[in-house]
Amino acid sequence: MTGVVSAHRPRPTWSERQAAVALLLRIAVPDGKPTAPYVREVAERHGVSTSAVYAWLRDDALRTGQERKTRERFTLTLDHLAVLANEQNAFDAHEVLTDAGLVTCSYRTFARALAERTDPALAQAALNGHHGFVNNRVYLRFVAPHRGHTWHWDHTTADVWVWPSHKHALPVRPFVTVVVDSTHAYWLAVVASPNPINAEHVAAVLAQAATLREEHGMVVGGLPAVMTFDNAAEHHAAAIREGMARLAIVPDPSKPRHPWQNGKAERPVGIINQKLCAKLPGATSGQTGKDANGDPRFAASTPSKTEVGQAVTWGVFTDMLEALRDKVNTTYRMRRLGGMTRAQSWAADPTELAVLEPGVMAQSMLKAARHHVVNGDGIHFANHIYVAPEMVTMKGQYLRVRHFPTNRSYIELFSLDDEYLFRAWDTDRLTPEQKAAFMATRRKQEDDNRAVQAGVQAHRRHLAVVLDELHAREAASDAEADDLDSAEEEDPRPQLPRAGRTEESGEVDRATRQAATTRLQELSARKAQREIEAAQRPEVEQ
Repeated sequence: MTGVVSAHRPRPTWSERQAAVALLLRIAVPDGKPTAPYVREVAERHGVSTSAVYAWLRDDALRTGQERKTRERFTLTLDHLAVLANEQNAFDAHEVLTDAGLVTCSYRTFARALAERTDPALAQAALNGHHGFVNNRVYLRFVAPHRGHTWHWDHTTADVWVWPSHKHALPVRPFVTVVVDSTHAYWLAVVASPNPINAEHVAAVLAQAATLREEHGMVVGGLPAVMTFDNAAEHHAAAIREGMARLAIVPDPSKPRHPWQNGKAERPVGIINQKLCAKLPGATSGQTGKDANGDPRFAASTPSKTEVGQAVTWGVFTDMLEALRDKVNTTYRMRRLGGMTRAQSWAADPTELAVLEPGVMAQSMLKAARHHVVNGDGIHFANHIYVAPEMVTMKGQYLRVRHFPTNRSYIELFSLDDEYLFRAWDTDRLTPEQKAAFMATRRKQEDDNRAVQAGVQAHRRHLAVVLDELHAREAASDAEADDLDSAEEEDPRPQLPRAGRTEESGEVDRATRQAATTRLQELSARKAQREIEAAQRPEVEQ
């Protein structure tokens, strides 16, 4: 009904009233008064009566576009907030301020001013401290420009009991380390350890994340320009600092009590506990609830009460952890990535990855194990056997091993002087190409061995011919020796054997016989000459 104020519409604001008055004045008749139909239309549009619209038209402030004259409203000062922070309660703070004569308004006005006209960061800081302050202020968001620019890493204790091995009497809560690319949120590495995290473990995980490898049809890894991490003691160890310095990585530790600065790594930690640990046998997370005694519903309250079968084994946990990493990278779509998954966003980034030689990476970030000998079947390390084509010719030598904490598919081998040599692979995981390369080196070794044997055999056949002919010449007549030309003085010993192939032995024999005949002629001439000189020497002495 025209002229009735709607109960469902708020009162028109001052700006809306000014706009309505300006519209009516533009369409007004020459005497400056708008016609009644237009007034009714404006009243219906704003949910007010026609008399209210006429009142707007009589207001000089609305007609001239002036700002609204408002009465001074109560606002909290910093002194009021200091009292609020001390009392930790708005009602008590209002009472104290009223008694002191610093506030004259009602508590309702005081509370409304605190909720509507006070900086929420300052108000929450007064009530909840620093955490409330940082959670209620506006921040400038940083976005890394491309993949490999900034990495985040963090670690936590997983909310689940796991049996490390059959040798352990009690289960443990694994320590999980996560490395994430800032630009695409791609999980580069998720590594679990049954032991507390130390600097060597962190360095090895970073090296594993930086190693170039193929995942989901694309190449991942590479070196970052910046590393962001929290202020855990192991993150500031000398091994970490020196490794980053050698690899030209800029460390960017977050400020103390500023966990949001490393939020890219904090979020994966929560996903691991929520999506994996909370659903496994032995889950200790509070998200699963408590039983009537206040203990976790799906796990024993202490490790000593956990029986075999109530928690997964270490191999199962690490496999499921890696499966979760693949699932997060390939199936979870992110709004800030344009609806793409982490893997799709990584693959679409054309930025070239920073590549480093494996030996430099291993030497900079991996801890060296004690030296190991090259056995007939390879190097035995951590219940695995590793081989490489270069190892074929090194049996019996001692080499130094550097390795990743969890990735046992290959190891990096160094000399005892810590010079990088090559990478050796687990024999149980060799690809057909790796097996072919190893066997090719074996065949070359066998060919070289046959060449040496053929050379020795050719030499001995040559020696037999030379000795036979020499014996025959020594039994010949002196007259036959007089016809031989004198030869230059040379070493009469046969030549040393040379390596040769068996298929060349026939040609070697023919050439050997021809050379032996000429050689024997020269030897016979020398012998005859020596006999003549020996016969003449006594006469000269007499």
